[in-house]
Amino acid sequence: MIEKARSQVYKEESDERFIPIRLNDIVTNLMVDLDLSSEDQLLFKRFCKIFVALYHAKFFAALQNLKENYLPFSPDRTTLPLRRYSNAELMKRRANLIEDIQTIINKANYSLITQDELNRALAEISPYGLDVSVDFDDFDEILIYYRGMSNQIEHKRSWRTFFLRTEAVEIPIYRRLFMVLKLKSSCSQSSKTSFFVDPKAYLTEKWHHLFQYKMAQGGDSSFIYLKLFKDIPKSDLEMLFPNTRVEMQRFDKVTMGVSGSGGIIGGVMAAVSKIARAAHPATIMLAFAGFIGIIWREASKVLSSRNRYFATLASSLYFHNLDNNLGVLSNLIEMAEEEECKEALLVYGFLLAQRQELCSQKQLDQKVEKYLQESYGVQVDFELSDGVRKLRESGLIEESDDNLIKACPLVSALARLDREWDDLFSFGDTSAEASLSMPV
Repeated sequence: MIEKARSQVYKEESDERFIPIRLNDIVTNLMVDLDLSSEDQLLFKRFCKIFVALYHAKFFAALQNLKENYLPFSPDRTTLPLRRYSNAELMKRRANLIEDIQTIINKANYSLITQDELNRALAEISPYGLDVSVDFDDFDEILIYYRGMSNQIEHKRSWRTFFLRTEAVEIPIYRRLFMVLKLKSSCSQSSKTSFFVDPKAYLTEKWHHLFQYKMAQGGDSSFIYLKLFKDIPKSDLEMLFPNTRVEMQRFDKVTMGVSGSGGIIGGVMAAVSKIARAAHPATIMLAFAGFIGIIWREASKVLSSRNRYFATLASSLYFHNLDNNLGVLSNLIEMAEEEECKEALLVYGFLLAQRQELCSQKQLDQKVEKYLQESYGVQVDFELSDGVRKLRESGLIEESDDNLIKACPLVSALARLDREWDDLFSFGDTSAEASLSMPV
């Protein structure tokens, strides 16, 4: 099961779109690493400050739009529901919400976990000693994204070393994991199997519907649940779902079965011997009471083990849960905003270092990736086209007919950013509201 991180080591995987360096660190180091003059360093710092402020304003508008669409589906709202939505309105808002979330999550450089990838991950054996299962038919909507894959290295004792010394074990983990879940309505499902055709299948289906009903009591099917986690083992994805069924591993079942069988057989033998020696009704009742007590003791062991599993699950998720529902939207917007700014400022900084010389996008992409590798030791699949697009939208680069590009001089770029900032809040200008929409 997921454990609270202590002395753990992470081996990062390469070729991620995510740039694992803080925006402020990138700006500070670029001013030195690009060999800018003292005057250009000050101008570049001002350029970055205004550019980031512009994108913050645009993404703030996107956040308000996300909140508005999420309002009917939020399980945590504290304001009065002053408006009733028709089914058609709810369907439209839900579609818009999912579309906007997918746009934002892509800008935050998260990657989708497809259904096939999810099935493969769920088929892996948990390194923490649990057998768990999830029924995806319980959900109307499932979306899972991750950002950052690495191997968590832990040192554990195993039977291979006769438990005398530890050995390094690599556990693949998702550094960040985002989930969208919407439960199906339990009343919307009816039995598809007749008791007289297949009694076993009928009873299994009824038990499943009862399980769904119990799950729906803890979560309303009209809500959309948003979850953000950190450092989740790839083999433990199923533990994040609300309908996870936890079972003991086969070894535990055999161990408990052997001990339970021994206890029950011993109880039966003791009861039979007592009955054989005494025909008094009180003695017979006492013997059977002892037998029932042994059965209850073994059943209690099973229930106790199951409860310990759930207690460990709850305490583990406490340390791996980053945010829920409405708070997740704010987190995603902040991450998307920072990633967008990193990409654009890296592109502009390296174009600036070209001293007004034209440069191909392929050359520029290689330079940025080499810089990130040599300066920070990270391999990044840098999205140059995104950075160039953002600079082009603000008129901060110049392009030749053969698609070569160069940066606008800093003074001119600052003037253009200043005008764009003023235009964001122009009184009586309807185009200003449109410019506050989320960057494409």
